[in-house]
Amino acid sequence: MVDDMPTTLADAEAQPPASAPDAPQLQYASVFEFYDGIVEPFLRDRLIGPRHQRWSAQWWKSAEAMLRLNAVWRAYEALRLDAATGLSVWLKDHFDPHMRALTSEDGPFGDSRDASKRGEDPPYDRPEEILSAYSHVFG
Repeated sequence: MVDDMPTTLADAEAQPPASAPDAPQLQYASVFEFYDGIVEPFLRDRLIGPRHQRWSAQWWKSAEAMLRLNAVWRAYEALRLDAATGLSVWLKDHFDPHMRALTSEDGPFGDSRDASKRGEDPPYDRPEEILSAYSHVFG
């Protein structure tokens, strides 16, 4: 191992960098796929409306929602790889607090009048123009 170490600057520059281990494959390729796979089913089990949890059919237009959902998605992708406690940690430390912040009356959708009943799909105006612009990324 020590014999493989470059001893001069010229050796270091000539030696290719050690390859990083392959990054794990993402389960969801985008925050929009993550919404479809994780967030939407969660919201389907909730009452959405002015007297209940708040949500917006155009959630993707909210900078706070996009920031929080991207953070939750990225944390999910990292923590899902821990088979023992990863998902529990993700729910407790990431998903639950961010969803409380997003769906509270003081959250970014506090003024939203979009509604759905328990068991119905939550309000969602799918951003087709965004999705089609990135279809090469989203598949």
